[in-house]
Amino acid sequence: METKLKHPPDTNIRDLPGSLMIDLRNVLDTRSVNNTSAWRVFAAKLNGRYHFKGQDVERLALQIHKGGSPAQQMLLELGAKGMDAGELVDLLHELKFEDVLTKLVNYDEVKIILQPEHFIKVKEGEVLLVQTEATGFPYPRYLWYRYDPKTEESVATSITQAALKISPTRPEHGGDYCCLVYNSKEAGVFSDWCSITVQPLPQRENASNSHQGSSQDIPPMMQIPDKSDAVYTLPVIVRQPWTVNVQLGGSFYLLCEARGHLPLTYQWFYNSQPIYSSQTGYLKVDKAKLSDDGVYQCEVRNEFGCVKSDCVRVSIAGNEWGDFAPAPLIPEIQEHPKSCQVQLGGHAIFRCMAHGMGPLRYQWFKNQDSIPGATESEYRVYNINNRSMQGVYMCLVSNDHNGQVLSKGAVLQIGEIVNTYNHFATDKLALLIGNYDYRSQQSLKAPQTDIQNLSLIFQRVLGFKVVSLLNLTLTEMMSAVEEFCELIDSGVYCVFYFCGHGFEENNHSYILPNDVPTDYKTEECLSAEYVLNQMQKRRPKVCCMILDICRKPPENPNLYQRSAILERTPVEDGNTVVCYATSCGLAAFEFRPQSKGILVTHLEKLLPEPISIEEVFRKVKEAVGNDQRVNRDARTRQIPEVRSNLIEVHRSFTDPIETSGHTRACNMRQLAWENAHVKPPPMEQLLKPVDLGVRVELTFQHEFSNVLNVYIKVIRKGELAECIAWISKLPSSVSMMKRPTCVSGEGAEFTTTKNVIIDIQKLKENLHVSLAMRYRLPGSRPTEYIISKDTQIDLQLPLVASLKLWKPRPKVQPQSTRHAVEQTEDEKADA
Repeated sequence: METKLKHPPDTNIRDLPGSLMIDLRNVLDTRSVNNTSAWRVFAAKLNGRYHFKGQDVERLALQIHKGGSPAQQMLLELGAKGMDAGELVDLLHELKFEDVLTKLVNYDEVKIILQPEHFIKVKEGEVLLVQTEATGFPYPRYLWYRYDPKTEESVATSITQAALKISPTRPEHGGDYCCLVYNSKEAGVFSDWCSITVQPLPQRENASNSHQGSSQDIPPMMQIPDKSDAVYTLPVIVRQPWTVNVQLGGSFYLLCEARGHLPLTYQWFYNSQPIYSSQTGYLKVDKAKLSDDGVYQCEVRNEFGCVKSDCVRVSIAGNEWGDFAPAPLIPEIQEHPKSCQVQLGGHAIFRCMAHGMGPLRYQWFKNQDSIPGATESEYRVYNINNRSMQGVYMCLVSNDHNGQVLSKGAVLQIGEIVNTYNHFATDKLALLIGNYDYRSQQSLKAPQTDIQNLSLIFQRVLGFKVVSLLNLTLTEMMSAVEEFCELIDSGVYCVFYFCGHGFEENNHSYILPNDVPTDYKTEECLSAEYVLNQMQKRRPKVCCMILDICRKPPENPNLYQRSAILERTPVEDGNTVVCYATSCGLAAFEFRPQSKGILVTHLEKLLPEPISIEEVFRKVKEAVGNDQRVNRDARTRQIPEVRSNLIEVHRSFTDPIETSGHTRACNMRQLAWENAHVKPPPMEQLLKPVDLGVRVELTFQHEFSNVLNVYIKVIRKGELAECIAWISKLPSSVSMMKRPTCVSGEGAEFTTTKNVIIDIQKLKENLHVSLAMRYRLPGSRPTEYIISKDTQIDLQLPLVASLKLWKPRPKVQPQSTRHAVEQTEDEKADA
């Protein structure tokens, strides 16, 4: 088949779009072909210079136990060997992976290259074979029709193969047949007609009635429905309805096609409520309203029983109460469980956060075996006292709509960390800042994910007190640094990490706050040296700075005066380690498909290891240097740089905390950290209008120190048929990260929405929010909703709002008149 590619055939697969390669990786990792993993089948078809030996295949399989992807590693190696898009397409055609090929191959309408014979005559009992063949992409589908002279209409059979085969034949099989060949909902062609004559065998007189009206010898695909055979009398759905997205005021239609004993009745349901019944499976809605948004399903019934179609979602764009995003029909995992390493006697926590049409069910597995009783979104393992708990942990999330998804595997490693050098910290502190939503600079993808992943490792695995902040202005960053440094004392391990835009000049690195103008001055940026000096002044036991920024000079340095050089404080304690994501003059990259930075991708794997701090960064530098996503050619070079003057070179991030002699200072730091992470207590609220008797419960969580997750659950809906609530109004200083999301589904008994409030650090007064409620009165139609937005709630000053980071602290950083414009970063490593 001649294939029309969307990309030049000689394009190296490493240069194909990242989203495409991610889809291919997921298909190869999760799909099976004849009970064999798809990636193994794919590897077995490789030959020549791409061939993988048996030991190479098993080496790839080890990625599963490391929480990695064998398919991804295989694709990276194939790209390094020079595989191009044309060769990849040929392999995918062999495997018939049509869903991936649609992103590589252009649409090609069907063309029939072999027409059926026009006249065929067979004797009763012989095999009838009528063949047709077509080309096109997506691959052609076939549906055979038979002309019914009684109704003068063509009736679809249940035969969906290219060849029409009947064995043995009977006289009633005679007639006119043709085949519909199609590869999309809109396009299809009919083959030529084939007239079939079946000559009956001479019948013996004593057996003249033995087969009269019998259907015992008719093959199942053509068998006449019989009331005694439920398999062939029950309706069979041959075309499922599909998901629809339509603009407000537009029209849409849904189609469900079934076969079975006539007459068939089609009953359509909207959000589990019956809305329309007819003798056809066609449902059309003109001038779509907001109330038409929801889940539809069709039930096909005849006198022998009924079947139900798949549930499909109709989404109406232009939702005027669009504060609310409907939950996906199939659950989506927002946070996969993370691998971790713990000591004997310690504990591990695995978390799988998902949302979708509810109620959601969770089942945890260890090494592919289900864990009895592990049916919550979190699975905790306490007091690990033997190594049998090691293994790969995964979570299966499912719901009542036949939707299920399996999380990525998380590896639990157990080891005894022997503190050979008897090093310890009196406390551990970490300040993590990620800026990605810039007002006048290119937005980034990685900081949010990187901050979240590092926060979990530093806090849950390494025992640090972590403050994690997103999208800070210059004043807020300086205030956060001042507050952080106030907690540092001798004996403390402290870590500062920043991810976002930056530049370097005169061997000085500068961090860009999210409010910098396009043509900014150095005084409008945060000097990394200033942060390091402030930390060193407190004389910690370990002072570590990690800068995940570009270190290129400004674009037009000759247009401006040279910047003033910050006088550095002499380092006398031999306690400092600085890790730069890249070397001077080079860029730092993020991996867009996974929204992860290259540095953190490798750093997060090494931080939990019981090795020295210098060894962690040495291994990170080596891993990034070998990463083909960035170091495959001179255009995308990223080489980390590490500077260290640690005298006690064996100190490790995993060193234990010993508070003896420092109890008071440790308690004060604990109190200060807790005050910066105070969440509103769970509360109940009666919504207006109060005569409806609707009561909701509000609970609160946080993943970052300035981002508050508010869950609103309807716990009593009075006499209402349906009810759901969400946050509809916020103070101007804060905002929603995205539209509120239903995490339980409209069909659940108690609906819950997730509302994510960001920029908590900007609050100058208590956080007052307004709740909205959408409800339906008893006896009303499923599409008749009423919305109320009157309920006010005071959430006080949650999380870091109490620190008043918006308030300027004494300015210590030197001023400069030089302007600088950061380089335009095309920081994509779409493997």
